[in-house]
Amino acid sequence: MPASAVQAMVDAIDDKTMRAIVEEQRHRPEPSGWLKPGPSEPVVRGTGWAPTPKPEDRSRQFQMFDDMVNYWAGGPNDTSKLK
Repeated sequence: MPASAVQAMVDAIDDKTMRAIVEEQRHRPEPSGWLKPGPSEPVVRGTGWAPTPKPEDRSRQFQMFDDMVNYWAGGPNDTSKLK
């Protein structure tokens, strides 16, 4: 890199601002996603989780579908809607 390019970068920002940036980077807090060193607490089961969902009763849905089929196509022994 030519010396003129280096000098242009040095002139772009003054020393006071650069010192402030470096100081800020040195004293910033640790990212919160990092684990803290030391032993972790054991997991207690049954806390903080939603209950296991129970299967829903779908008999009403099946009956509704059967009723629609019977209305449009007729029941299993109904021959009035056959062409």
